[in-house]
Amino acid sequence: MSVARPAWAELDLAALRHNVEAVRRLAGPKTRILAVMKGDAYGFGIEKMAPTLERFVDGFAVGDVEEARLLRPFAGTRPILLYGSLMPSDLAVLDEGIIATVHSWPCLEALAGTGRARQVMVKVDCGFGRLGFPETEMPAVLDRIAGMPADVRLWGAYTHLGAVDDAATVALQVQRFESVRAAARQRGMADLVMMVASSRVLVDNPALALDAINPGRILFGAMEEPWASRAAIRPVLRKVAARLIAIKDLPADRRLGYGSIAPGRGTIRVGIAPIGFAAGLPRNLDGAPLLLRGRRTQVLGLASMEHLLVDLEPAGGEVGDEVVLVGSQDSETLTIEDMARHTGLTALELSVRLARGVPSIPVDG
Repeated sequence: MSVARPAWAELDLAALRHNVEAVRRLAGPKTRILAVMKGDAYGFGIEKMAPTLERFVDGFAVGDVEEARLLRPFAGTRPILLYGSLMPSDLAVLDEGIIATVHSWPCLEALAGTGRARQVMVKVDCGFGRLGFPETEMPAVLDRIAGMPADVRLWGAYTHLGAVDDAATVALQVQRFESVRAAARQRGMADLVMMVASSRVLVDNPALALDAINPGRILFGAMEEPWASRAAIRPVLRKVAARLIAIKDLPADRRLGYGSIAPGRGTIRVGIAPIGFAAGLPRNLDGAPLLLRGRRTQVLGLASMEHLLVDLEPAGGEVGDEVVLVGSQDSETLTIEDMARHTGLTALELSVRLARGVPSIPVDG
C-alpha cells in the first residue's frame, strides 16, 4: 500500500495555455518562441508542462542534457537549445538534434574537426558578465565558424540582458548585440536566428522580440508585479496546501517550535501541518498568512524541516482540514506575492522551490 504525505501543489494547465498565448501576442506571429524548460520547467515538471506547451511553441531551451532528452518526444523536429552548462569537451558528443551553446573559444575548438555536423548557437556577452563572447570578438568567431566545413552549422546568436530596469543599460547592450547582427550580415549570414528577449525584456520591450525569444517564468506565471499584471498572465502554481495531522493546546509558557514563544494570550490551540523547509518553504514564516476553513490565520514560529504550526484561534480546525499556503479557499485567496512580501524572497524563487518541494497535480480548468 502506498500512503502519501498530505501536502501537495496544484498546477493550472489552463493558466499555462493562457500565458503562452499572452506571450504570442506580445512577440507577434513571426517570432519563434523557445519555451525555457530549465530547472525541470521551473520546478513544474517537463513531462507535465510540455504536452500543453508543444502545441503553441516553436522550440525549447533547457539547462542540461537530461532535460533535452525528456523533451525529445514533445519537440519532434523543433529545435532544443541547450544553454551553456557543459565542459567544452562534452559538446562534441551531444545527442543529435540538440543545439549546443558555444560561449568561449575552448567550446568552439572542441567542436572543430570532429567530423560530425553540429548545430550551434553562439552566446554573446553584451554586458551581463556571465557566459559569452564579447561582442568585439564576434567577427572573428563568425569567421572561424565559417571555416569549419560540415563540423559546425551556425543556427543563430543570443544574449541575456543585465540590469533590465535601467533603460540606458539595456539600450547599450542591444546596440552591442546589433553589431553582431551587422557582422553576420556582412558575411552573408543574414538568415541567422537572433534572440535577445527573455520574459522581463519581452514585457518591457516587445520590439526586442527579433527572430526568437526565450520566455521562461512568464509562461509559468512566476513574475513579480507590476510585470505580471502588465503581461496579463496567471500563476500556474494554483495551490500549495497540506492537511492538519494533529491538534494541540499549548500553555502560555511553552515555546512554539524553533525560536518563538506563544503570543501572550494564555493557552493557544495549534494545528500541525506536514510541510516545512524540506518542501521548499522559507524558515522565516512566523506570522505569514494561511487559509483555514475559508478564513485567514497565520503560521506560528519558524518552519521546521517537515512541519508548520498553524494558529487555530481565528477559525478552529480539526485533523484533516486543508491549510492553504498559496491559492484560494472559499472566497479568500493568498498569492505567491503574499508569501514573497513576508519573506523577502522573490515570487520566482518561491514558485520554483514550492513546485519542486511537494507532489504536484496538473489540473485543467
